[in-house]
Amino acid sequence: MAETHRGARDHSAVERRATAEAAAMGSRFFYRWTLPHNQRGQAAGCGVTVDGAAMLLRQWGSAKCDAELHDEGPGFWMFKATFVDLATGLTVSRLYRKSREAAPGRHTWRRWVAMQLNDGKSRAFRNTICAALPQGLLNQCIEAAIGGAAADALHKGTASGRLGRHSGTSLRALARAVSSGWVSATDVFAEGAS
Repeated sequence: MAETHRGARDHSAVERRATAEAAAMGSRFFYRWTLPHNQRGQAAGCGVTVDGAAMLLRQWGSAKCDAELHDEGPGFWMFKATFVDLATGLTVSRLYRKSREAAPGRHTWRRWVAMQLNDGKSRAFRNTICAALPQGLLNQCIEAAIGGAAADALHKGTASGRLGRHSGTSLRALARAVSSGWVSATDVFAEGAS
């Protein structure tokens, strides 16, 4: 269970704090993957990590989210997470189905089940928070995190790293970071910068 309490909610302050923390988290705030789109190319998918969702819950304030094992059947577990906004009374519940998989050779069955249960609860937690909070806030935080990750990559002298590994969008991320004001064009195009 995660729960936060705060006074009346100031949406602009929530947005300011959340985007600043997302930028500081950088690539720890979001994940990317590549989806088959059509024969001409690939489309990138993007989402908020569990750590990013926990940060958003904390910054939103006066809210809680609980995740638990709801049901199980042959070959699957069903998790249920419930988000409650204590300030407005909004309640959002989501179910997440996790397939049971055979334990790989390096884990005992007991350890593997514990890892899979934890993974299912984490995903239900993340999905429910992302469903409950305003999509605009999530989008702004993802953009800020992309900018923060691009700035980190520039600071380390490379535009690859986590951004480049996930769908090859490092140049697009750098362009977005410059246009959003997270880094300067001088930093991007300076001699020796990637």
